[in-house]
Amino acid sequence: MRKIPIIYLFMVGVLLSIMAVLILWFVGVIKTESIITDILIILVQWVFITGLALLGAILLGMFLGHRFLSIRGFTPFEKEMLEMHSNIKAMNARLDSIQSDIEAIRKALEER
Repeated sequence: MRKIPIIYLFMVGVLLSIMAVLILWFVGVIKTESIITDILIILVQWVFITGLALLGAILLGMFLGHRFLSIRGFTPFEKEMLEMHSNIKAMNARLDSIQSDIEAIRKALEER
């Protein structure tokens, strides 16, 4: 059996203590008339929100990293964009050849 990490126990203890304080506050055992209590509650809220923001950023980074680095084929949208890009290149090449043909015809007409 594996040993439970200390940081895990610490985090569980912190979360349980926060939950206990919040429950006591909702029940009315802890009074919030003092300024110090208000400041402590605000600090706990900031720490909690910061922790959630960090967790969300880490999970979003993991998702994006996996999405960008995973080896997969192109999506149908990406395939269509690549096909359109090759079509545009082909059209540009055809326009260049038509333009050179028109220039050749123009020079031939000017020489007459």
